[in-house]
Amino acid sequence: MFLDRPQQRLQLVLLPPALFIPVTENAEERLAFARAVPRNVQPHVVYEEVTDVWINVHDIFYPFPQSEGEDELCFIRANECKTGFCHLYKVTAILKPSGYDWSEPLSPGEDEFKCPIKEEIALTSGEWEVLARHGSKIWVNEETKLVYFQGTKDTPLEHHLYVVSYETAGEIVRLTAPGFSHSCSMSQNFDMFVSHYSSVGTPPCVHVYKLSGPDDDPLHKQPHFWASMMEAASCPPDYVPPEIFHFHTRSDVRLYGMIYKPHAVQPGKKHPTVLFVYGGPQVQLVNNSFKGIKYLRLNTLASLGYAVVVIDGRGSCQRGLRFEGALKNQMGQVEIEDQVEGLQFVAEKYGFIDLSRVAIHGWSYGGFLSLMGLIHKPQVFKQPHGAEPPSSLPATADPRMASGCTKPRQQLSVGG
Repeated sequence: MFLDRPQQRLQLVLLPPALFIPVTENAEERLAFARAVPRNVQPHVVYEEVTDVWINVHDIFYPFPQSEGEDELCFIRANECKTGFCHLYKVTAILKPSGYDWSEPLSPGEDEFKCPIKEEIALTSGEWEVLARHGSKIWVNEETKLVYFQGTKDTPLEHHLYVVSYETAGEIVRLTAPGFSHSCSMSQNFDMFVSHYSSVGTPPCVHVYKLSGPDDDPLHKQPHFWASMMEAASCPPDYVPPEIFHFHTRSDVRLYGMIYKPHAVQPGKKHPTVLFVYGGPQVQLVNNSFKGIKYLRLNTLASLGYAVVVIDGRGSCQRGLRFEGALKNQMGQVEIEDQVEGLQFVAEKYGFIDLSRVAIHGWSYGGFLSLMGLIHKPQVFKQPHGAEPPSSLPATADPRMASGCTKPRQQLSVGG
């Protein structure tokens, strides 16, 4: 896999072992090694992805067995660039021979080794995402022609396990129970799967399910509970799960949020409020999974009389590339606008938010947003608490962060 520095062009390349030659400073030896490469040995660029936003790198790639001498390569690949939503494609590339001479000093042309695509079939589609990042996997059963994957087809707030045929793409079957967010793994025989799942109000548990049904219709085999590896623990007596809400912004974008109500809330009383933020790429804070472990401190704040609000605005993940890439060239701006609109919505909806006493808090990119909130909206945010914020986005190692600045070479210091 090759990726350019702006992270806008990615190529999948087959590199035969014979192309790797010893490293030497001697020009004559280097030329001799290059001339020793057989003329029929070459790299093949079997697939390319291009976008004007950025490419979210992942490892979803499944090559099918190839017969010796076969001039085609068939594989399954997840691609987010074609439609703006990450989906699965079955691709057949023709391994076109090239006449490039490795002993010549001339560099090969840009498309010298690019393979024609014979066929590319969308196995999934729609305004939802196949999970590909953060170590997500697919499981391909070549015997039944099925591919199992995790995605957000039902709702962006829940992850589920699905199955679809890669031979006759069409119906997508969900295998996990709604009302929870799941993280799954299939067995090697494709007859069982493990699900680690939870909801906002239910702590995590781990169950094993067995797929059963007629062998002549493997797509519709149903999961049945088989064993428990971990049952959900009871919540602490002082834990009150957050409430998930949604609203539409002035630009008609549907956003999701969650609110921790003050434990001692009283009718007519206004409470100081903490807005907990992240806001940047690759992260989703608001979903239907248990928050009482990683974000227990937010419940603690609610127990002390604070209202705590969390909003996934534009820039967060699992909503498509355009939604996530909305902050390109304007980081720290669109996210703050979405957060402020969300605050105004919850203040009107719930009635106990004191908009004159709002603090903003976050870590890393959330720390950056905390400081940007104070800079851009001092009339809204009275107290920032930014933990470990990046002080210079162009200097970061992440191209998405560098590309977020309006001027790529401008040092965007959050302190000035």
